[in-house]
This record gives sequence, structure tokens and C-alpha cells, in this order.
Amino acid sequence: MTDLISAVTPYKAGVSPILEKEEITQLADILNSNLKQLSIESLPQEIAENPVVKLYSQRIFDPVERSLGIINTYQKVFSFFKSIQTEKPDIYEIKFRFPSKEERIQKIEKAFAELDLDSSVRDIVFQKLQEDSENLPERIEVYLDEDILNQFGAKISAENKRVYLSQVKQNVASLMNALANLDVDLSVLLESIDSTTDFFSLLKGFSEESQAINVVLSKLRTSSSSMKESDFIEFMRTICSMISDVASIRKAYAKASSSMVVLQAPFFVKELNMKQGQNIDITLDNVDPVYLEDENYTLKASFSPVEILANIFQNYTLAWKSAPFARYYLNTAFVATATTVLEVIIASMAAYAFSFMRFPARNAVFGLFLATMMIPGEVLLVPNFITVTKLGWIDTYYALIVPWIVSVFAIFLIRQHFLTLPSELRDAAYLDGCSHWRFLWTIVAPLSKPVIVTGALLKFVGSWNAFLWVLIVTNKDQYRTLPVGLQNFSSEVGTVYNQLMAAATFSILPILILFLFTQKYFIRGIARTGIK
Repeated sequence: MTDLISAVTPYKAGVSPILEKEEITQLADILNSNLKQLSIESLPQEIAENPVVKLYSQRIFDPVERSLGIINTYQKVFSFFKSIQTEKPDIYEIKFRFPSKEERIQKIEKAFAELDLDSSVRDIVFQKLQEDSENLPERIEVYLDEDILNQFGAKISAENKRVYLSQVKQNVASLMNALANLDVDLSVLLESIDSTTDFFSLLKGFSEESQAINVVLSKLRTSSSSMKESDFIEFMRTICSMISDVASIRKAYAKASSSMVVLQAPFFVKELNMKQGQNIDITLDNVDPVYLEDENYTLKASFSPVEILANIFQNYTLAWKSAPFARYYLNTAFVATATTVLEVIIASMAAYAFSFMRFPARNAVFGLFLATMMIPGEVLLVPNFITVTKLGWIDTYYALIVPWIVSVFAIFLIRQHFLTLPSELRDAAYLDGCSHWRFLWTIVAPLSKPVIVTGALLKFVGSWNAFLWVLIVTNKDQYRTLPVGLQNFSSEVGTVYNQLMAAATFSILPILILFLFTQKYFIRGIARTGIK
């Protein structure tokens, strides 16, 4: 035993972190030659059954025997792979380049041509591809949604048909996934059903096996009340077919869009894809990746000056085309400008009243105004949303502008500056017969230009960057603003960071330009506000 321990001890470390082939062979020879000496099979039965000898066999001999078995298995597998690895690649490098726009479109066309789609859907796919290849699956899905609404809109009694379609789509997709886990195809089931009664009766058995199916069926049962039974089944058939088509289109589009042009590669490399600009997927032709597990990989990227200059604004172009950013810009500029102008007018009038006019409990009312600043803005979201909904302002500019045209902070900021103006100005204006309105806009406002510009700038920046409220009260791109538009680059499958950063850059440019031109007023207004 001592000799065996001395013989195998050097192999605990080896010459490298992983034992070399020669070391493994030597270790196997040592264990094979000493294993018989360690065995208790040659001992008499009465000695072999001794508890101490059994413990020796379990703790020492059996582990050594298992280790030897593992080594022998490795040597056999290694010899097998060596015997079949007879071919050598002629080259050891993979070189590729990004496809041009024309090549990319050709790859997408080829991928779509191989899909098993209905002729009408195929025509729509290639029609949209001719218009633009960016965000193609999303644009096709929107078009198919509109087509379904045109087909079934008159048969749906729900108040908001788009929301109804979205809910049914989500539930049908969840049901398809849940049934797929049970090896059941929902589209096949729907072909043999003509009424919702038969549908829910048939799926009742599946709901007992899956809680997810039970929840989805409850939601679908509620949705079915907005349509006739036969119409709802046909509605689900159409949605089911549409979901399958969009899924196959999305998969083919993602693969074709990420496909690179291979310039040089070993004979067993079939295809190369770069996904989201991060991961490189190499598809091999009849070669298992296990053969390449022990290879050392290096990655190099090189771009010519022409390629660098040609693509310097590529992310900005792609980001601009990926969503209706022109519309987002117009909406953001209009909402921010309208909100700012109205707030400045209202805040100036309120500040004038609290500064120059005398009325009962003026300071108490102003203190009450200031107290509202301690209420978190999130607390007001739900009451404001309920009010906007009751007024029917969802998906209108009214919802984006009206709730935010009064700012207590702006009133406080401007009032503090108004208090610094000499009272002699007011007395002289009154003696000349100047009204409150004229005194405010011809004397007080021009003298308070820095602080008014400061308040306007703060409001404009806040309105420009508003996200949560806009997201809540808008459902259509027609009324959405830039901050909400940035979420187009994030989804459940990941975030396109290069385009997101590009979009964020051209989203903040107007704010930076505005600040550069108004910074002297901003600094002067902040400095003067606290001086009396």
C-alpha cells in the first residue's frame, strides 16, 4: 500500500492543470499492476467477512477500482475518437463579413420562400418586405391584426375591439404553449369544434392536468361572451393561425437577418450567424461540436477606414427607422411646448396674485399650495387617470397636457422673485391707471425674465422626459412621445443597446441645445430667486 501511494502521489498535480495523455497512461499502468494486490478476493472467506476488512474494501479498494474504471473508459473513448478523426481541415480560420443591404434582403426572401404559409399571408409578407426590411415581423403582425379587426370587428360587441383582440391573442398564445407541453396542437383541436360549448368541454380534461390551462380557459370563457359561439371559434382559429405564422416568420427573419457572408472557413462549416451583435453561432455540417471542445479559439475584428466611415451613422439610421420617431418628435415638442407655455401663464398669474394682490387668508392659501408639494406624484397617478378616463381623454393630447399645466413649484419660484421687485413700481403703475393684467405683462414679467425662463426650462425638460404618465394614457404611436418610444428597443428577448443608445442620443439633443442658449437666464434666475 505504501509503495502504491508513493507511486501515484506525483500524479495528484501533474505537469499541467489537466493530466497529459502520457501521465494518464502511466497512472493506469500503476493501478492495474497493484489492483490485484489490494483485492480481498484471494483472502479466505472468514477473513474477507471481517468487518474491518469489509470497511477496507469499501473505503480503499472500491474507490481505487472505480477510478481505474474511469481511466480505462477515457482511454477507450480517446482511442475511438482518434481512430475516426481521420480528416483534417484545409484551413483553420473562419473569415466573414457583414452582408450588404441587398444581400440581407436576398437572404430574407430566400428564408421566407421556404416557409409553409398561406398564399394570402405570403403575399403580405413579400409586400411588406418590398417596403422595408426593418422590423418586418412586427409590421406584419400589426397588418394582420388590422386584417383580423376588419374581418371580425362587426361581430365583436366589446367596447374597445383592439384591447379585446390583444387579450384574446395573449390567451390563445398561452393556451397554445400550455397544450404544446402536453403534445396537443390547438389548431388541430379547433378544426373539429364548432361551438364554444364543445371547446370548453373538450379542454376541461386538460385543465385538470395544468393550472395554467385552467386560468387561460377562464379568461377565454369571459371573452367568448362578446361574440357568437360559432364566430368566436372562427375568431380563435384565425388568431391561432396568425400566431403560428408570425412565429415562423419571426424565426426565419431572425436567422436570415443575423446570417453573415462567409469568406473563408473549414469544409465542415455550414453557416455563421451573429445574433444581436454579441454572439457568433457557427452551424457545422455533419460534424458534432464535441470534436472542437478542446480547441483554442481567438476572435479578431478588422474594418477598413471606408467601412468605418460608411457606418458611422448606421445605428442612428436604424434607430430612426425602427419606430415612428418623426411622429414621436412632433408629439414631444408639441406637448412640451404647450405644457410649458400654459404653465408659465398660469404660474405667473398665480404668483402675481400671491405677491401684489391683497385678499383674505392669502398667506394661508399659499401655504396650502406649498403643502401639496409634499404629496408624492405617484399618489396622484390613479386619481388623475380615473379623471382622464371619465372625460374620454385616453389617447388624446388633452391627457398629456391638461393635468400638468399647474405647478406649485413654478408658482413658488416666480412669486419669490416677484417679492423682490420694488413696491414703488406698483404704486406708480396704479397712479397711471395701469390694470393688474397690464402691470403683470408689461412691467413685472419683463423684469422677471430670468426666473420665468428658468421655470419654463425646468418644465420643458420635465415634459420632454415624461415617461410613466404618457405610457399609461396612450395606446397608439400617434400620441406617444420620445421617452416611451425608446422602449421599442427592449423586449422579452433582449435589448438592442446600440440602437437604444443612438435613439437616446438624438432624443436629448434638443434639450442640450435649449440649455446652451438659455443657460445664462437659468443661472441668473436660480441666483436671484432666493434674494429679497
